[in-house]
Amino acid sequence: MTDQAPNGRPVKPLIMLGLIIGSVLVVYVSPLHDLLLPEGRESLSETIAGLGWWAWLAFIGASALSISVGAPRLAFAILGGVLFGWLWGFLLAHTGTVLGCMGAFSWSRWLGRDYVSARMARRRGRLLKRVQAHPIATNVLIRVCPVGNNFATNMLFGVSQVTARQFFIGTFIGTSVETLIYAIFGSSAESADKLKLLVGGGLLALMTVGFYVASRRSKVAADAMAIGEQLADDSGPEDAEEAAGPDSGEAVPPVAPGGEQAADDRE
Repeated sequence: MTDQAPNGRPVKPLIMLGLIIGSVLVVYVSPLHDLLLPEGRESLSETIAGLGWWAWLAFIGASALSISVGAPRLAFAILGGVLFGWLWGFLLAHTGTVLGCMGAFSWSRWLGRDYVSARMARRRGRLLKRVQAHPIATNVLIRVCPVGNNFATNMLFGVSQVTARQFFIGTFIGTSVETLIYAIFGSSAESADKLKLLVGGGLLALMTVGFYVASRRSKVAADAMAIGEQLADDSGPEDAEEAAGPDSGEAVPPVAPGGEQAADDRE
């Protein structure tokens, strides 16, 4: 069964394109954009304070929904630190981040994997092959890479043969580092605590230097760096093919790492 309209046009890719355009509008045109700006946070803080413990659920839900449609995840890490302190801000923002990434992964998989496998394998083959070779480690390293695009990363994994379980593990581990760092930054801004600012800055520098060292010594880390840079540049399929190397024309078979048939995790 194919996702084709009666006139032969693919239905799911058109829906996917509409969702992407809608996501941009939601983040940058709706009131959500104003709440993410510094001048909107004071009003948001007062509103959340009046909600009591319901504010935790509201924050998780709002961050998960927003991240799933393309809002920057680190903005919610900072906001969590401002509103709830570094510890609770980290825990709540991390929960929302993982849920939001899983949401983007799920709808991009449902709408896009079959289409990309059939139409873009020759263009994105090498990129997807890198992701699928070491799915958990690559996901973790892309998340801590100094350059990247969270929304594009979620979509890339969604159209790959990486299972939902592998994506969840890699995302849970990989996003935790920066979420913690930026929650500390947010908490330091709220309390004007210079020590927290220094701690956050030190952790960020340590993470950045550590990643660059790893990228010099590990092929998996080097691949993660290349993928992160490519996603950050938002290059087109033709650019991806050129950056991937001479064997980028290889189609990617629907086989999970280790040679076994990939399970359909949408069951």
